[in-house]
Amino acid sequence: MKRLAVSIFVLLLIITAPAAAQDETQACDINLVEAIAALSQAQLSADSGNTGAAVETIEAVQAQLADIVSACAQTQAVLDRTYSPPDGAFAVDYPQSWSHLSPTRDVIALSNDQQVLNSAVENDLGNPLAPGSVVVVVGVLDTDETSLDEGDFDDFVAEFQDEGVVATIDLAGPIHSPEIGRYDARAIDIRSDDVEGIIYFLNPDADGQVMVVIGLAPTGEYANFAPVVDAMAASVRYGEDVVVEQAEPASPAPTTVAELPPGKPLDEITYTRAISLIDLNEDINYRTAMLSPDGSMIGWFLPQDSGVMCVYTLADEDTICSSVPEVFHGAPQYIMWSPDSRFITFTQDFVIRFQEADIWLYEVATRQFSNVTDDQINRWRPFQGVGPGDSPGPMWIDIAYAWGPDLNLYFARIELADPSTMDVYTAGIYRLNPDSDETTLIRDITDEFERFAIFQTREVEFDGSLSVSPDAQQIAMIVLEPERDSAKNGIWIMPLDGSAAPRQLVAQSALTPGLIAQSGIDFALPTGLAWSADGRSLYTLGTTIYTGSLDAGAVVYQIDVETGALTPLNDFSAYDRESVLKADDSGYPPAFYIPRAAVMSSDGMTPLVLHALPQDQVAGLSALRFVDGELQPELLLTIDDYMVVPATLSSVARDGKLLLWGYLFLPED
Repeated sequence: MKRLAVSIFVLLLIITAPAAAQDETQACDINLVEAIAALSQAQLSADSGNTGAAVETIEAVQAQLADIVSACAQTQAVLDRTYSPPDGAFAVDYPQSWSHLSPTRDVIALSNDQQVLNSAVENDLGNPLAPGSVVVVVGVLDTDETSLDEGDFDDFVAEFQDEGVVATIDLAGPIHSPEIGRYDARAIDIRSDDVEGIIYFLNPDADGQVMVVIGLAPTGEYANFAPVVDAMAASVRYGEDVVVEQAEPASPAPTTVAELPPGKPLDEITYTRAISLIDLNEDINYRTAMLSPDGSMIGWFLPQDSGVMCVYTLADEDTICSSVPEVFHGAPQYIMWSPDSRFITFTQDFVIRFQEADIWLYEVATRQFSNVTDDQINRWRPFQGVGPGDSPGPMWIDIAYAWGPDLNLYFARIELADPSTMDVYTAGIYRLNPDSDETTLIRDITDEFERFAIFQTREVEFDGSLSVSPDAQQIAMIVLEPERDSAKNGIWIMPLDGSAAPRQLVAQSALTPGLIAQSGIDFALPTGLAWSADGRSLYTLGTTIYTGSLDAGAVVYQIDVETGALTPLNDFSAYDRESVLKADDSGYPPAFYIPRAAVMSSDGMTPLVLHALPQDQVAGLSALRFVDGELQPELLLTIDDYMVVPATLSSVARDGKLLLWGYLFLPED
């Protein structure tokens, strides 16, 4: 049989120590008057030359303070949050403020500082722990896969100690049997020159399974953290106990939607002209250009050397560019602005170039860049692992994101336990606070979809593949699994607090109404999502550009969020591929109105689409309005000298400006 993998214990991560409580009403009683008086006496002794007495007094004060810290640490033992791996093998409670990281299946490392987790991935038991830090890991040991003799629980623990599995520290005896948790338990003290702590073994009475809870701190400091580790060990549940006694999730904190100026009503806007970005400013990279939500700026990315982020201000026609840090490699698929026009967001290109993807922020006012989902991996090649000097893992692939009206970022992440293989992974929907860089797992969706089922291509319509509801209560997502006919492909929604699993609103196979007849294409591909301002409807642009042409057309669909009812806002089903090109009474053939790009109006109530006949150098902007309950599309502006600009991004500003596929649409002043 294989020897017990040392890597289980190498995955321990450093976390910052919890601050001692400062409220005398808590379980600890803080009274520093005696300690301060003693230190004053020590100073007098030192001043008089009696250094021995001074040292003795200081040591006594240190012992007193250690007792206070240890007692006050008890107040940190209230655990109001629960982690369980995707397979539900076990559950453990931990403090609400802590972040967690699951490097391997059924092993969880916990922390109260996400940044510390990121930076500590490379640490193992051979490295000293930083002062004021602690390590906590919970996991399941499969004893059938170890070299230890099969036998009863006590035999396993004793042989574990004798085998010296943790080679870099001493498993100091004796083995003791504390009263902790709901299972028969054993414990072994840990010590070395650098660390001390404990390993708890919990017997769940399951064949070949032993639970472990490991706590480590720098030598002389473990007592400060022992109450938290003990409480976590006591909270562990295994197997059926996870289901029977799973803690109820804490009520989500109230969501606060940012107070931003409202979008201008479409009825108050008259579009008078459209300008190609090539004509507006030849320096603008139209392939990545996006309009800021306040309508004052256009941002874009230049993939030169390490990359350059530029911002053009419309009012003064001024351009400012900043070099992206060298650790960012390649070019992003797309960029996005935050709703308050403060940040530009971007990632590496995972979908096309298979680059390791982190989420980056560029703060426009300060011209500062920050990697806000840094996994300490900069160089990566699929199936080959990481570059020299990078973390060995886990690796985070952040492949799709959207801003919420609460000014938080929401994103889909694939986590690879070992960057040299994609076979072991977890998937989740996360929230990121851009001011604190705090990242929170909203919900694990590993078992919901195939890996990489949620992603953003280079084409961004509406809000992209993720979209957050206007009240910040739900998130919608486009799911496209590798199999084109997968029943899970389509549009899903989920509570933004993660309290329920995603539910499918519309299957991709249902996106058939309105398509050109006799095309041989069964359904449309959803390319972007947007909510109506009242939160009652979702919109998607369904396109059929599977082979580089609109063989079956493209349709904007309205979806009732409550019922999933589907309404096509364009209807080309009465035409075949020949008749759709014949002009009608309007002077344009129906093909002229096939949507190429889509955004919501600035007030968030009406889909606006760019449509064109490139061969005739004519294009149009139309509103897909409902009037008295009936769909009445309205042509808002015609471009008679339209030239194709090879851009695939769409954006809208609150003042009514639009940027659709390389054309800036300007409302009348």
